[in-house]
Amino acid sequence: MGDSLSAFAQWSPVVTQRTGMKYVFQLAVPGNTYGTILSCYGTVAPGSPDGVYDPTVAPAPGTGGCNNFAGGNIGNVVGQTLAQNLAAVDVLIIDLGTNDIRGTLGSPGDSITSGTFYGNLRWVVETVQKANPTMHLILVTPQYNAYGDMTTDQNFANAVVSYGAANGLPVVNMMVQGGVNPLTIKVLTVDGVHPTPSAFTNNYGPAIAQGILNAF
Repeated sequence: MGDSLSAFAQWSPVVTQRTGMKYVFQLAVPGNTYGTILSCYGTVAPGSPDGVYDPTVAPAPGTGGCNNFAGGNIGNVVGQTLAQNLAAVDVLIIDLGTNDIRGTLGSPGDSITSGTFYGNLRWVVETVQKANPTMHLILVTPQYNAYGDMTTDQNFANAVVSYGAANGLPVVNMMVQGGVNPLTIKVLTVDGVHPTPSAFTNNYGPAIAQGILNAF
């Protein structure tokens, strides 16, 4: 589950190759945040009732709808609930947060309807856990990027790390493991946000794969 960093499936082949896992589900649309990730299921805002998958909706302005990522419609069956479409998933990677950096961080313990990053993070995790209680989750933090400054990026990454620690969820901290920093950002990203093809293959994907292998 993710945004444009996941939508074009440039790091996932590295993960499947290194872990031996099978790629069975993807819900990733450019522009997604923790607050919009379930819009494709008709869930218009955190705390809203769960719906069914509808690829004709546009979860974020200008994204073109739910079915516009590389590889097509993977594991999302039109008219089925999130629980039905996650039934075959053993490990779910939630790679979000980059677009959230331009929003409000909030505080630990924020309610799922607070509109903050902490609240939206909690809402997504609790929703997918309810949909498939036996599924393992692994969270991926934002890496250093031009949407914020070092302090802002670090604060949002720290929020994911602390939430994971408090709830027993493994976290891949891309601020530490992604390799992007003020000195390397022009080399490892194409635009200050999105990794280059080489960085996806040699930095981003391997970091997530190793996180999975360490956790499970």
